[in-house]
Amino acid sequence: MNINQTKEILKSMPNDKSIMLHAKHGVGKSSVVRQVTEEIAEETGKPCGFWDVRLSQCEVGDIKGMPLLDAKEQITRFLKQEWWPRDMDSQGVLFFDELNRASKDVLQAVFEICLDRRLDGEELPPGWRVVSAVNSDDDYDVVELDPALHDRWFHIDFDPSANEWMEWA
Repeated sequence: MNINQTKEILKSMPNDKSIMLHAKHGVGKSSVVRQVTEEIAEETGKPCGFWDVRLSQCEVGDIKGMPLLDAKEQITRFLKQEWWPRDMDSQGVLFFDELNRASKDVLQAVFEICLDRRLDGEELPPGWRVVSAVNSDDDYDVVELDPALHDRWFHIDFDPSANEWMEWA
């Protein structure tokens, strides 16, 4: 799909459907996702958040958060990272870049977010979408996603035209 088709899907697909962009590196996957959040903010007149989480650089604690003892309840909870949206009335995109370069532990944490729209029992606000990007091709040092994780995404083969890419670049 070209840039305009991809933007339209990112804007119109229900937020409870996670989306994965497949393309070679350097064609503007993350830029297009960021542009969509800017366009949504303009169209709705309401801020639209954007968090770009590079999964290849994360450990599982970077996704799940740090453990914290809830002394009153005598249980362990996890402090969420700064990118986890807390305002249930907010809107935005959690963008998990380089998904297929992440460790297995990180992939398991992301699995809960993309499938159940929650992390350790804390719900993702309904105005937020989960988008990931992967470098597709045999030329990259990536992991193969298992079928259960792979099937939880709406897949877009992102393929901007030469004119679109020149305009973007």
